[in-house]
Amino acid sequence: MGSWVAQAPGLFHAVPKIVEAIPEVQVVVIRRNIDDIIASQEDIKLHFWQDREKDLLGYLKDPRPVSVIKYEVWDKWKNELPNTKEYDFDEFSTHPFFVDAANRSLFTPRQWKLA
Repeated sequence: MGSWVAQAPGLFHAVPKIVEAIPEVQVVVIRRNIDDIIASQEDIKLHFWQDREKDLLGYLKDPRPVSVIKYEVWDKWKNELPNTKEYDFDEFSTHPFFVDAANRSLFTPRQWKLA
């Protein structure tokens, strides 16, 4: 089957179910500055994710940015789930698997499959 990578922040709410279904999965979170995340969302008009993800995470009435909520949830999950890793965004940006901003919207196999 090989190794696969899914860059899927929209599936964050499903991480526990994914781990349950695929116990050997490696969950990696790249922690990025909240202001940078919000600016990026503004650039690509991702406002609809805010309400959808807050609803899925059970925080619909929470006024904080969804990225803040996700990190709060992640800080709990990373201690409870097996096979988790966390990288700082700036540190990870030098990693060979990092996809730069110019290529993040192209959705090529480079972003979702590793040979």
